[in-house]
Amino acid sequence: MDGKASGAVGDTTVAKWKDGKQAAVGLAFDDSIWSQVDYVIPLLAKNGLVGSFWVNPATNRYGYGLEMWEGRAQELGMELCCHTMNHTGASSYEEADYEIGECARILRSLRPRNPDRTMLFLRGGATEWKTNNEQMAELMKKYALTRGRGGGVDHGGDDKTGDELAGYVKEAETDGKFHCIAFHGVGPQAEWLPTTPEAFEALVRALVKARDRVWNGTCGEIYMYEHERQSARVAVREASGKAVRLELASDEDPVKCDMALTLDTVVPSGWKRCLIRQGDAESVRPVRKGVVRYEAVPGRGEIALSATARSPGSGAKPKPARPAPGRKPYFAGTELSRIAAVPDGKAETVTLPVGVKDASVGFSLRLGKDFTIPEFAKGGGNVLTICQVLDAQDRQSAVVNVYRQGRELFLYVLVRDNKDFHGIPGWPELPAGHLGLKAGREHVLVLRTREGYRDGGAELWLDGKLRCSFMRRDTTGRAARTVSVGVSARPDGTKGGVRITKVRVSGE
Repeated sequence: MDGKASGAVGDTTVAKWKDGKQAAVGLAFDDSIWSQVDYVIPLLAKNGLVGSFWVNPATNRYGYGLEMWEGRAQELGMELCCHTMNHTGASSYEEADYEIGECARILRSLRPRNPDRTMLFLRGGATEWKTNNEQMAELMKKYALTRGRGGGVDHGGDDKTGDELAGYVKEAETDGKFHCIAFHGVGPQAEWLPTTPEAFEALVRALVKARDRVWNGTCGEIYMYEHERQSARVAVREASGKAVRLELASDEDPVKCDMALTLDTVVPSGWKRCLIRQGDAESVRPVRKGVVRYEAVPGRGEIALSATARSPGSGAKPKPARPAPGRKPYFAGTELSRIAAVPDGKAETVTLPVGVKDASVGFSLRLGKDFTIPEFAKGGGNVLTICQVLDAQDRQSAVVNVYRQGRELFLYVLVRDNKDFHGIPGWPELPAGHLGLKAGREHVLVLRTREGYRDGGAELWLDGKLRCSFMRRDTTGRAARTVSVGVSARPDGTKGGVRITKVRVSGE
């Protein structure tokens, strides 16, 4: 179906790539890590580009970017792909079912439209799976997943130079194929398998420069377009001087593959502008040299073309996506305690009733303008502890710490589930994902802990904004019993005052 339309009215061809571009390039990012939220997505959006992100919803790094992953990313045209819940493999078929199925369920619930649309899947690298090929195939079918990055030519973008990355765009232009470039940590604070900002920004410039020739779509969109095109069929129902009516079909499942194809149709001589209708959708497109270029979805009903005096771009427009509301600081259930102020150097402890599974503590924190603390030591040394939540066995559920790196002050929470300790939003040793504090400024913190099986963990708000949600963990048996607010650990060499006020504890 590729090539230019012939001279007969109604003759239609399907463009090889969207908008008649020469080639397609998809950008892939693994592990839903901090630098992708702070650097990659904003940079792509600024330049009108999109990417596909293989995410792990049960990890602290996903929790750091929760409001990006579960709201803003889709509004910006990014694609979320299944990379399992924890990126830890599976020791049994049952665990694999949870790791894959729950991740797919969460991501489908976030889709602004058709949740059943094709979803790409990859197992986490360097993980062990106690499943065979038949079991994996069964899980792919059960959760309607497509393995891989959507086909095409794969390139590893990790640790590549700008010239190498830009060269992949040139390669795509030359061979006209789908090329996918995959990354992990990217930017000035790149984590593992890093790509420098200089190299990545060279790739961005290359894609922007080639925009008229190379389609930058998500990997899922490119996969769907290519598969629909390969089996696309156009039937002409009417080709008169007044109207052209067509039927567009493909062999792909119209529920899973709902990507619009770019069509070129010959229309009657004298038509200058064309009104295109398919179902409830309509658009106006210019006619050039007797051919109109437009988009239509296979299997969505008849396509009707007619001459019009309306301007291109007029007509019904899709409603903009509703912005995802920012979540408000969470206070569970009944208020259990209020403390007006905590003296510097002394922690106040509140004992909670037995059975509190969902607890919240909020307070205002002001570090003196002269506050200083020894720099964070690798392995967890030199932190100022200002809040702790313990369970009935005096085990730590969550601990709020202040630390310093260079001249800057930061905050992180140490969370304990039934497997291990976790830092939220991340460990201080990592380059990205830090929550900054300002000496002399009042900050408002809210910490929530929850006991549960695969829905327990902790959430942290800072200055009214949810900064990390780590609530897809197994914390069975770790219901909060005591909450301690105030300085309970101060390393030698710490100077300056710590003022904690407006303490509020609640639970249910």
